[in-house]
Amino acid sequence: KKMEKTNSKKTPVAIGDRIRIVHMYDDEGKDMQAKGYAGRTGTVMHIDSMGQIHGSWGGLAVIPDVDEYEVLDKVFTVNGVPFTMVHVMGGTFTMGATDEQGQDACYDESPAHEVTLGGFYMGETEVTQALWTAVMDSNPSNHKGDNYPVECVSWNDCQSFIRKLNSLTGKGFRLPTEAEWEFAARGGN
Repeated sequence: KKMEKTNSKKTPVAIGDRIRIVHMYDDEGKDMQAKGYAGRTGTVMHIDSMGQIHGSWGGLAVIPDVDEYEVLDKVFTVNGVPFTMVHVMGGTFTMGATDEQGQDACYDESPAHEVTLGGFYMGETEVTQALWTAVMDSNPSNHKGDNYPVECVSWNDCQSFIRKLNSLTGKGFRLPTEAEWEFAARGGN
């Protein structure tokens, strides 16, 4: 169910969305950030089933109190199969073989180096067999299950999948870069 409140770009907020606050005002129109309010600009919040916004400090805000925000996670549906793209906030991290990997690192993962990424979206899960089938009309996997990750696919198969997915959604999905993958796998920011 979509809710009435929209951000400055008129994007509806749905139950379960995560949002990042851009601007908040109190009931008297005073800037909440200037007052030192915990729900300041940049705070990530979650919208619960009652339409209330939960912040990391454990407090509540009612949607009309949030004047500008951006929706972080995006849910898409292809031929009846939903999938979620999760926003990964950008940041700087050490890419490559780090100390905690010890002897488990491969020779080509050195030297470790700093990488800075902007924010990006990544699938909440691997591509499921249900989604692959919805896009490709086939399932090449040996171990079947709608919610299992698709398997037995090549890089070329993945490129074909992405082209068809983009055609069906009108979006510009792609595989993550090596740096994006490692940043997300390490937990991002």
